[in-house]
Amino acid sequence: MADTRSRSYDDRQEPGGDFPVPTPGTYVMECLECELTRSKKGDPMFKVKHVITQGEYEGSFIWDYCMATGRMFWKLVHLLRAVGHNGEFDERDRDEVWSILSEETFEAVLINEKYKGKDTAKVEDYVDAREFVGGGPKEEPAPAPPDGDESDVPF
Repeated sequence: MADTRSRSYDDRQEPGGDFPVPTPGTYVMECLECELTRSKKGDPMFKVKHVITQGEYEGSFIWDYCMATGRMFWKLVHLLRAVGHNGEFDERDRDEVWSILSEETFEAVLINEKYKGKDTAKVEDYVDAREFVGGGPKEEPAPAPPDGDESDVPF
């Protein structure tokens, strides 16, 4: 089932390697690799490799695992929304994930945790593109209703 798609970048870091761990916060990133694989339980998931593209930790790699089904499916949907995808996505669309993520800039919120005794950075969540302030995709706000009429406002 392994289907790997990737873009080139300096591969000087590997998971668990000795490189500075980004401090918790929000970072601008790009997706470099996206591999459809299976979890230990056999469920489909995406193993994704991101690179931080701005700031003190520019060039640092961040790995994330997004389930392609089940209760953790929300994280994959958040990643897709972070690159400006409309969020209309379901488990049948797995083959389109790389084409959606490729060469897009997005923001992710990182936290720190211990993994095998080492500090690591972990993606806690992805910032919706409509809230992205780092120069990437943004959705234009809806125009105000005329004369204060809010009857046609969709929310």
